[in-house]
Amino acid sequence: MRPPLRGTRCVALAACSAGADPNPAGAPSPALPTPSARVDADADADAAEAAGSALGAAAVATPIPAKAPGTVAPPAIPLRGPSTRTAPRVLARVVAAGRPARIATVRVVDGRARVEVVPVTGPVEAEQRIAVAQADPAVVAVEVDHRVTASEAGTDPASSTSVETSNPNVTPTAYPVATDPAPLSRTATSATTTSASATTTTTSASASVPVPVPVPVPSNDPYRSEQWALDALGAERLWTVSRGARQIVAVIDSGVDGTHPDLVGQVLGGVDYVDVGGTGWTDPYGHGTHVAGIIAAVAGNGIGIAGLAPDARILPVRALDADGGGWESDIAKGLIWAADHGATVINCSLGGPDAADAVRVAVAYAVTRGAVVVAAAGNERGQGNPPSYPAAFALPGELGVAATTSARVSARYSDTGSYISLAAPGDAILSTLDASYSKLSGTSMAAPYVSAAVALVRAVAPALGPIDVTRVLTNTADDLETPGRDDATGAGLIDPLRAVELCAQGECPLAVPLKITVRAATARAVAGRPAVLSLVIGDGLGVVPGATARLTGPGATVTARADATGALTLRTTSVRTGQWTAAVIADGHTGISTRWSLTVVPAVVVGRVGNRAVVTVSPARGQAVTVRRGSAVLSRGKLPTAATATMTLRVPATGVVRVVVGAGAGLAEVVVTARR
Repeated sequence: MRPPLRGTRCVALAACSAGADPNPAGAPSPALPTPSARVDADADADAAEAAGSALGAAAVATPIPAKAPGTVAPPAIPLRGPSTRTAPRVLARVVAAGRPARIATVRVVDGRARVEVVPVTGPVEAEQRIAVAQADPAVVAVEVDHRVTASEAGTDPASSTSVETSNPNVTPTAYPVATDPAPLSRTATSATTTSASATTTTTSASASVPVPVPVPVPSNDPYRSEQWALDALGAERLWTVSRGARQIVAVIDSGVDGTHPDLVGQVLGGVDYVDVGGTGWTDPYGHGTHVAGIIAAVAGNGIGIAGLAPDARILPVRALDADGGGWESDIAKGLIWAADHGATVINCSLGGPDAADAVRVAVAYAVTRGAVVVAAAGNERGQGNPPSYPAAFALPGELGVAATTSARVSARYSDTGSYISLAAPGDAILSTLDASYSKLSGTSMAAPYVSAAVALVRAVAPALGPIDVTRVLTNTADDLETPGRDDATGAGLIDPLRAVELCAQGECPLAVPLKITVRAATARAVAGRPAVLSLVIGDGLGVVPGATARLTGPGATVTARADATGALTLRTTSVRTGQWTAAVIADGHTGISTRWSLTVVPAVVVGRVGNRAVVTVSPARGQAVTVRRGSAVLSRGKLPTAATATMTLRVPATGVVRVVVGAGAGLAEVVVTARR
């Protein structure tokens, strides 16, 4: 009997991202490989490369119909991660005395990454192995491998079909395979599992993007009416522009059942890290099959449901076992293998609180190989809302995905954080499971909708790199809840229809709005001394190195350039009070500006000699100077205009007085207390 399906957050590991099409447009497209075409990632290198070429060629996309948009080059292969600089004893202290453990390393040789796992016993041997790895210049990550299991979930006692209980309001519902378009008899759903007719909320931008398209033909899949998410995303109209042709979506999960009636012909030969030698077509846990159906279940075949990108192909990478658990090293292997074998998108509907360096490096590597990495945000908002990795790595070319309900609001279980890039439907999502169908809820169900959206965009705009694609999707998202980007839904609900329509015209919206964070700002400065405005420049995807800022104010202009962390500092020695404007620009971004109010006062020095006060002011601009005790004015005078001026005023021989130098010519009033 199949183990109960568990939560969305399956493993504490990272996902990958990438960008450019792995093959030149126009290359011949061979027949899609069968499971027998699968190559073991640890097998002979020549055989692995041959299989990678076959899979990659099947993913060649058609040319862009109009002008090709400019692309952002993917980052270079990642430098050595922090684990290579951490003391071996610190990394090894998680290993108990006398207990077996595994040391995972990521090695990059000739531009290709490989993951190696070595068994050890006890912390001493672990420390020794880590030290050896750190001394190898080819190693970019090394750490103790961790075993992680999926979060708990419930099972319908009346059925073998189960549902993720991150949303307890959804009642498990079993759907038999159906080929008759007529209404079918099925078990009752909960009142909170709303049908599509009651929740159809289209987020398409047809009004703002007047593109003539063919009349959409409703899908004849019997359970299509149960797929509220496809209504919300405008699926049928979307398919008149793009269906995700020639795109390969890797699913790193519990495997994918390629024999499911709605996935026949959709699943390529993959890799299995649980049962080594397998093709990835084994899925006793069921989670990966559900994810795959959301992406690419056959549409219009009169069977079951429809996937959002029905012409895309699934590349299964089995890294989770029958209980929904797996090793971090296997997730890293899967990311690297998928990127090296033609994946244009890598879906990671898994995650956890461990920021594994091997997985982080694997995500970055996948981006350099041209893949976009999509990772689930996690379902633990009510359990402390911990960050979930790999989504929380928030690397360029990676998208962290939150879940929304049919009411277009963030699902209450969906994790929040600065790493959330986008939101997608994730509540009560009907998809393939075992030989049937089931509704599950979670960010695991939201992530594959974003992966499908990536495939749809890349099918019409194959020149886009991974960072480009993330920009297109964030720029076209439908803003939800808090205006602007927020930690619950990121840039908003994906709108693949708008993204695809724009890219089909060669007008992919690549410019990303900049974001300014003020780290420090001088509010009051002494004339002639530096006033500082310290900023961090970023966008919805992270910091923006190299951004240029121009600070303009009364009588002065200052420029600065952001460093590798997006930080920059603007300094001025202006001698005038007023409003300053910092305008920031960066390649591939829309400009932004921020205002800075700066008050400038003169430098004032007061010395008392007997019953006289000697007042020195720099600069002097004809300001009035008064000496006060309480409300009484004891003496007064007026400064000349000079770089520095000194005047002498009568004061009491003892006691406390206030010397007030008034405002004048861009200088604010300043008060100095003099005691004797």
